Amino acid sequence: MRKTNLNIARLLAFFGVIVIMNACSIESDNNLTDSDIFGEELEEVIEENEISHASIYLLNTEYQGDIEYYRRHNQEYFTLHDAFIQVDDIYYSLDKLAKYEVRESNDGNYLMIYFDIYL
Repeated sequence: MRKTNLNIARLLAFFGVIVIMNACSIESDNNLTDSDIFGEELEEVIEENEISHASIYLLNTEYQGDIEYYRRHNQEYFTLHDAFIQVDDIYYSLDKLAKYEVRESNDGNYLMIYFDIYL
């Protein structure tokens, strides 16, 4: 009888630990920002499509009316740093990411990345 009670207590303690670990895991997933999510998404896209170049587009400040972008970088090497993309010495925050597209060229796939940033 003592062994049975001890086994039940161990089993309950084990399930308690599992529930606490699961709750902590769910809480940490909820702490992801939009830029974290975009970073993870872009990382998958980059790996799946073997992308090493990007064209960066920023909002045009001289255009009145509809949203218009201009190309700041044309198919240049880039590095993804968690919530930022680095092209040359410039870091672009994924918080300002508007959209992106995968495009094909003779040199392989590249990203067209649009940021809602004025420079």
